[in-house]
Amino acid sequence: LQDAVDLGTIAVMRAIVGLARSLQLSVTCEGISSQAEKSAALQAGCDYLQGFFFGKPIPLRDLLHSGMHAIMPDMPAVRAGQRGSR
Repeated sequence: LQDAVDLGTIAVMRAIVGLARSLQLSVTCEGISSQAEKSAALQAGCDYLQGFFFGKPIPLRDLLHSGMHAIMPDMPAVRAGQRGSR
């Protein structure tokens, strides 16, 4: 997506969202890096948005040390170097 999102892009996004809805799936729009892209994704009906517009990726250990666990108590506690189970 570019800073100015054209109508064709929004039409494609709406088609993808429509397909997902017909399959009872939620839609995550990745790569949001501007307000225009955020607005276009919301207009197209995306459920979740992610990208540099919201924040840069950080390692889990940095997230846990930042106190994020205190505001997201459902997030499992993971010690540095510990691997999650699958």
